[in-house]
Amino acid sequence: MTNDSAPPPPSPSAPGAGSATTAVVTTGTRIIGTYEIEKLINSGGMGEVYRGVNIHNGEPVAIKIVLASLAHDPKIVALFQKEATVLGRLAHEAIVRYHVFTNDPMIGRPCMVMEFVEGTAMSDRVEQGPMPVEDVRVLFRRVASGLDKAHRAGVVHRDLSPDNVILEGGAVEHAKLIDFGIAKSSSIGGGTLLQGQFAGKFNWVSPEQLGAFGGVVDGRSDIYSLALLIAAASRGKVVDMGASIVDAVGRRAAVPDLTGVNPSLMPLLSWMLQPDPGQRPDSMASVMAALDNAALIPAALVAPGGVDANRTVIGGSLPPFPLPGQPSQPPAAPQSTGGRRAPGELRLRRGSRAAVRR
Repeated sequence: MTNDSAPPPPSPSAPGAGSATTAVVTTGTRIIGTYEIEKLINSGGMGEVYRGVNIHNGEPVAIKIVLASLAHDPKIVALFQKEATVLGRLAHEAIVRYHVFTNDPMIGRPCMVMEFVEGTAMSDRVEQGPMPVEDVRVLFRRVASGLDKAHRAGVVHRDLSPDNVILEGGAVEHAKLIDFGIAKSSSIGGGTLLQGQFAGKFNWVSPEQLGAFGGVVDGRSDIYSLALLIAAASRGKVVDMGASIVDAVGRRAAVPDLTGVNPSLMPLLSWMLQPDPGQRPDSMASVMAALDNAALIPAALVAPGGVDANRTVIGGSLPPFPLPGQPSQPPAAPQSTGGRRAPGELRLRRGSRAAVRR
């Protein structure tokens, strides 16, 4: 909400202004003397997003501003600055354009100015029901193409979900990716800004984001999340992948139930949703190629019946979660079974309770 009658923000020359003071953001507030706030359009746990306008050329913009309560938290400020850095490196029609990052002295908060995308969030479109398969394919290619550009630049999104895909003008052919705020550079060698803490939304993350398979997160993690997004678009309903970390780990022990997904998409999505990242497509380029040519999908996934729902092979350990009051124990060493399975692999039957071996 905005309050047009609120007092103007303090002058940067006022005592305590700048880095030590934050000001209320209202309609008419100007950022670096160029962008004027019009209205609040969204808010979250770390920041607020406003619609604004460039007063020099009339161009609408989106202005993301750190919450006043977090404006002096170095970790949060670094996260915002990281998003600006990531977006500044990416130029693609399916990725929201970045304009400028500043720690504005008038309001005493970090701000990021971006392209304003007028449209429908995929989360809202999913609630309207299944999308026609041709529209799903257009969306699929568009988002995969944007992510391919990001991955080639060494950036993993890590938070891909319907909330972070906007259909500009409601058109799938103009879908845009937003919120690279927890993106990780895979080419600079460092960890994420979250210092190894969980990042993303439980329902959409990959098994490795929950600690499985060594917790190594790369482009194949986005491949997993994209498959869940496309499945939701096709069936008009989100695939339930768990709302807590314990539930989410169990549900990722196998390829999820894709009932309601258009049959022509199921083999590729099943490939992308393999629990072991080593069994998924190796890149978004491979995903797009398989979208055009089903012959590139592993034969076992396109055979009658697709993936054997009663037999899932997992090539890595899942993170242990001890019950309350019980001490944690290290995972038991995997044992070979005479060559029938690779060491460390586990078979689960549908209907059985997923468990973490200790």
